[in-house]
Amino acid sequence: MSSKLLSFSLLSGLALLTCSDLAIAQPSTITVDVITTFDYPNPDYSIETVGQINDRGEVVGGVTVELSPGTFTFLGFDRRPNGKFSLPLSGPSGHYAQAYGINNLSVICGTYSNRNGGHGFLLSDGTYTTYDAPGSVVTAIFGNNDAGDFVGGYAVSGGGGSYKPFASVGGIFIPIALPGNPASVAGDINNLGEVVGSAEGHMFLRDPDGTVTYPIDAPDNSYLYVYGLNDNGAIAGGSNGLGFVWKYPNTFVTFSVPDSTYTEAGGINNFGMISGRYEDAEGNLHGFIAQVRTQ
Repeated sequence: MSSKLLSFSLLSGLALLTCSDLAIAQPSTITVDVITTFDYPNPDYSIETVGQINDRGEVVGGVTVELSPGTFTFLGFDRRPNGKFSLPLSGPSGHYAQAYGINNLSVICGTYSNRNGGHGFLLSDGTYTTYDAPGSVVTAIFGNNDAGDFVGGYAVSGGGGSYKPFASVGGIFIPIALPGNPASVAGDINNLGEVVGSAEGHMFLRDPDGTVTYPIDAPDNSYLYVYGLNDNGAIAGGSNGLGFVWKYPNTFVTFSVPDSTYTEAGGINNFGMISGRYEDAEGNLHGFIAQVRTQ
């Protein structure tokens, strides 16, 4: 698929990400260029999700493949900076996995399923490590940082299937409690230990000291899915069918891939590169990489 270009700008105040002490910077113009789109090279595998991107430009995500007429499964992928893809990632169980996050050491995180339920995984140098949140029947890991900390969501038996957000920091499991206890997951953790996630269309932030702020609404009050956070305080995700970049709290920019019917950002690295997915007019999903520029 050929590359496409999209640019837009917004004049607004910038701020560094914290929950308690927000330092306002001078107004800047943000420009985002959608620089390339991609599909999995084997046409039997269709892009389903696109997750995060590390500082080298590696992108992870998930594909679907039809095993037999009407029977599909999900597998993960790792797209290298040169555009080449890994073989489909099938997880420790060998038949179902989705990849959501990747850190700068190329450790991939995600979820897989077997007869015992859903489990989180970390994949490093070809070796899978299973992670289950305490008391969970389902666990998924959505983001990980370079220190080995990670975040995600889990469901417990008798909990009605509702996900709860969690962080694992220094090997310690930390449940994240939100006011009202809505179903939620944590989307990402940066190298400062800041955590972002979303619940019922609102964002939440967790500072490294444990302070949680929720609900946080976008400046335009749009419905939010929050997936990515870099070390510079830039947040990425989806908003009413559009991708967004948010330099919290004031600079909120939405965008779409040209000719798409749906765009969603899945991650943002420290160089302002965004990974994500979009839907075309025929209803097919594809991946994209974009670049955020600040002037």
